[in-house]
Amino acid sequence: MAWTIEAKVLPLVGVAGHLYLDIFDDEGNRVVQINGFSFSSKGNKITAVGKPTDKLKAYVSDKVVLVETCAFGREDHPHKGHVIFSGKKDEVLEVIEQLKELAEEFNSKDFFYRAFSFNSNTVFSAMVHKISQIVPINHEAVDKAIALKKITPGIKPKLLRRQTSLTELFNKGWKGSRQKKKPPKPAP
Repeated sequence: MAWTIEAKVLPLVGVAGHLYLDIFDDEGNRVVQINGFSFSSKGNKITAVGKPTDKLKAYVSDKVVLVETCAFGREDHPHKGHVIFSGKKDEVLEVIEQLKELAEEFNSKDFFYRAFSFNSNTVFSAMVHKISQIVPINHEAVDKAIALKKITPGIKPKLLRRQTSLTELFNKGWKGSRQKKKPPKPAP
């Protein structure tokens, strides 16, 4: 069997979903999981759903994975999803390397986590966009994975369809530190 890149969804509150990617080798073992998570600098912890003061971080790892999926491979995975690419080991390893670079770039931007607009599903969109620049992906499978849940806030359809760029996405992210706005100086 070939190596696969699969779009999966973790159900949240029945109708909502956290989209992520799993990459499996030719024996069905997970190689890496690609996720967006919020990161709280208070206590240095990763959480699935963040607060406005948390940062949004991208992870391409076999260590930082959804707890519910730790012990599962391709054939016994607990979450529904669809194969967006199936190919040779060297093709998929190249994808992984480039996704790790994208995760580093994403994380260096220090974006704030926004529950309804810039969140884990935004990371999913960015990663799928990058994958589509490296190998041909099945866009119908991506759409089917997204459609598994009624609500998937943070998805960037234009990015998924390559109608916008990662640079444009990065320019829309809310970065920096939280500072109170200073009132304007009174006119003389």
